[in-house]
Amino acid sequence: MRLIRLAERFPLALVAAAFFSFAASASARCVLPVADGGSGEATPSRPNVQGHVVAVNRRVVTVRTVQGGLVQVRLAASDNPVITAFGGDGPASVLRAGQSAKVWFVGCTAPRQGMAQAAYFEIYSGDVADKPPADYFQ
Repeated sequence: MRLIRLAERFPLALVAAAFFSFAASASARCVLPVADGGSGEATPSRPNVQGHVVAVNRRVVTVRTVQGGLVQVRLAASDNPVITAFGGDGPASVLRAGQSAKVWFVGCTAPRQGMAQAAYFEIYSGDVADKPPADYFQ
């Protein structure tokens, strides 16, 4: 009798273990860039959004993607949520329409509902006139 109960529970345990293993490996694949180039050993994940800032409303930034769509992103709640491609960080007030930007979402995935939360928000430069090299969005 006891052996039958174990057999009934074992498949459930396997499914649960596989699920948690998959969830852990999925989150392990989200690698954020390291500010200032850092000494990060892993190559960062691809950004979730690449494009140009078109509007800033407090902590919500609208980006026109390189594909032409619009995406709204909520900035992290830190004092300096914006990083430049050159490594410096700054407050949300440095954001201006026209800046080239890359955004990595929390967990490197877009939410099923609601607005995406930025885990890492990078602008090429604080100066709108600074244009990135051709390979910046690759």
